[in-house]
Amino acid sequence: MNKKNELLKKQDKNIDDNKGIKKNQKLQLHKLINQLINDVDSVEKSDIPQGQKTAKYKGLATKFKNALFNDRRKFRGKGLDNRITLKTYSNYLSRTRKLFDNKIHHSFTSEIKKLLKKYATSEYAELFQTWLDEEPSQIRIQLLELQTKLKNGIILIDKYKPNSKNTSLIKTFPEWAKSIKNGTLIDDVKIGEDLLNDLSKIKVNHEIMYHLTMDLNERAAIKIKSDNSLKNKKRNTVTIDYQKYLNAIYDILSRPDIAFNDSQRKTISPLAFALAAVSGRRMIEIILTGQFKRTGKYKVMFSGQVKKRTENENFEREIYTLIDSNLFIQKIKLLRSLPALKNIDELISDNVVDGRLIRNDKIVINSVFARYLNQFTKDFFNDSRRVFKDTRALYARIVYEKYFKSDPRWSNVDEDVFFAEILGHDDDETQLHYKQFKLDNFATKYIPVEQENQRLIALQELDDEMPGLARFDAAVKIHNWVKEQIAANPEANITTYSIRKALTTKPTTVAKYLNHAADALGLKKDPNSGWLKKESEDIDIVVTDKKNIAVVDEEDEAKTGKVEDIKEVQEVEEQPQFTAQQLIDKSWLVQYTYNGKACVWTGTADNMGDAINKAWNEHK
Repeated sequence: MNKKNELLKKQDKNIDDNKGIKKNQKLQLHKLINQLINDVDSVEKSDIPQGQKTAKYKGLATKFKNALFNDRRKFRGKGLDNRITLKTYSNYLSRTRKLFDNKIHHSFTSEIKKLLKKYATSEYAELFQTWLDEEPSQIRIQLLELQTKLKNGIILIDKYKPNSKNTSLIKTFPEWAKSIKNGTLIDDVKIGEDLLNDLSKIKVNHEIMYHLTMDLNERAAIKIKSDNSLKNKKRNTVTIDYQKYLNAIYDILSRPDIAFNDSQRKTISPLAFALAAVSGRRMIEIILTGQFKRTGKYKVMFSGQVKKRTENENFEREIYTLIDSNLFIQKIKLLRSLPALKNIDELISDNVVDGRLIRNDKIVINSVFARYLNQFTKDFFNDSRRVFKDTRALYARIVYEKYFKSDPRWSNVDEDVFFAEILGHDDDETQLHYKQFKLDNFATKYIPVEQENQRLIALQELDDEMPGLARFDAAVKIHNWVKEQIAANPEANITTYSIRKALTTKPTTVAKYLNHAADALGLKKDPNSGWLKKESEDIDIVVTDKKNIAVVDEEDEAKTGKVEDIKEVQEVEEQPQFTAQQLIDKSWLVQYTYNGKACVWTGTADNMGDAINKAWNEHK
């Protein structure tokens, strides 16, 4: 069986990691994507007229969207139970569009040649010439940069003083410095206005990408859900004990390297969590893409943000670290050297079929590590509602409290700009979802307390009891070996197997020792198996009144490439909130959310109230 078939077969099944039970996937996304790519390639290579190609692209996109979400024959009645959510649908379409990023629109070359002819003597002619051979990803970046410059020119012209040096303008708009100094700004901006209009007609993306989009009703429904989620967040904040939180993170970062040196994926969870918590970076940026250079004791220059289609991959931004930046960089290097991450490149290359990347790096990393990191996050906070990405919102809140008012860098901006910049968002709207956390017990200059090795201290208190615990010096030998392990790694898991593997001793003696030292080692008998297991220590980091249910963003199954049967977070019960509008054909469109799900109803009604009643009655 070739690699392509092996991959598709593997992706056809969903493995329940908790029970090891194979379940049928509700949606074979990768097969659909692979078929779509093959069909688009076939149309592209055909000799039919371009108009017919465009019609075929539109048909292929409709077929793909029907298979995902829109097929009314498939998704009705009980079939609706198998349909993905609107948010997942949006994510799947986005992922699919990105697979065509390396393709260019069929009209692009001819349109650029027209620009070359029209602006042959302008400063932009050389740039346009390079676009004929440039990669689409670079064209998008350069096109956006050029459009930004030309728009700035329209703003600049109102502030320009012909008989002045315009020093402040040159500083504020360096891209127009040459025109200002040469005294040609007015003419150059006029050319720029015409060019801006011409550029708005340029299509860079392949034709199929314009059809792989949601319709207006679907986007409106998602917007309603997002707005309601934000509203709930703003009315159900979570308060974190800052000092306990920071102490717990420092405790993880203080552990010896050996504590994470295991090939099992879950062993990296504590370290990856702590590094995300002190830097505010995403999972993939911590594990794979992020590059960090020290610029200060608590500052680093960060590049490698999850790549945006219109941002240069070498773009850097300065961010804060909640620990010494040298230690942060050192621990990042440690994380990426661990056995559990050894085959990351292989995992990503396994998603290349016929030279195409079916799932991007972010999707692969999330599918492998998200469940471990999310579970660790819940255990860390002792709160089942918490998820890994909460580290970003918490980080943003902490650095806001520490630096927004004291760092001159933010003297002329408001807090929305601060949050957007520090989190790496394009707009000021996204950051509104990252203000759910408040801090209790906060002190700007607080330094975490170095934690003593409590397990070792407790074991040392048992020293005098060891000689009489077993015949000869058997218990003493076990005890000394256990203390050596705990001294080297306070989190070491001491078991019958680990002791007998290191020492020649009877199992009854080991069992007697472990029962005697159970409290010191933090071991507790499992009620089901009867085995002694290390008991996790609960720290009350979350101090929010438990009566208030803090809303957590739905963990989108699109991140794993599968449709999960069980949602990670129980969404908050909410009252339906309706919006209604009459369409051109006099029918009514009603949109609302209920229990976290976005719903849409269309049909005939006498008035707005009647439409809302019909929508709700049909829902019930």
